[in-house]
Amino acid sequence: MHPVFVTLELHFAPGTMETFLTQLPGILEETRRTDGFVAISAHRHHEDADRLILSEQWHSALAYQTYLQSRIVSGLFTDLSKLLVAEPRIDIWQPAHLTVTAPVD
Repeated sequence: MHPVFVTLELHFAPGTMETFLTQLPGILEETRRTDGFVAISAHRHHEDADRLILSEQWHSALAYQTYLQSRIVSGLFTDLSKLLVAEPRIDIWQPAHLTVTAPVD
């Protein structure tokens, strides 16, 4: 199995992202305890404050797919869809075997 990087793009109806952001710490705490989870970060678009992307790292695509299915079954995406103007976009990426970091002093 290979590690994967997942992006979840969300486009909220105006004024609804704050509702989601207040719930996000609890959602992510549950995610943190999921088998195969590595890391996650949330980023708001610099020009469109109603767009958010979650960048996730997982040990494998299977681990992420299992997690995603559990979130669908739990109703999280049904509740989330009430706040969105577009369907969530999920992409799964594999490493291209190239990493560049800043020099260490």
